[in-house]
Amino acid sequence: MRERGRQRRLAGTRPPIDRIEFTRRLVEVGVTHDVARFVWEQFQPYYFAPLTPYPEDRPVSEMRIDGDDLSDMVTVFEKKFDRKWVGTWNGPKDPTLLEFAVALVDSTNAK
Repeated sequence: MRERGRQRRLAGTRPPIDRIEFTRRLVEVGVTHDVARFVWEQFQPYYFAPLTPYPEDRPVSEMRIDGDDLSDMVTVFEKKFDRKWVGTWNGPKDPTLLEFAVALVDSTNAK
């Protein structure tokens, strides 16, 4: 219940954005449309309305998403995009959603 209240307070500080706007912001800085949409789809369920994901959000430290959930997202990404884990995370330890999108690609190779 405390998490809902925290998210509600955060939502009061910024307008919600939708999937299209989130994807557009990631694409503008070089993330492919498909990867940007994947990141939205993976993270959106962790947000309580009216809060929506922002590219600048940090899933670990700010949104308190468990690291195991992030690892599961990498596995889903590998399967969905036919990629293989390179053996190391090539991104920051506490990435923003934008950095997470970039690191998904940088941490995997096409099969």
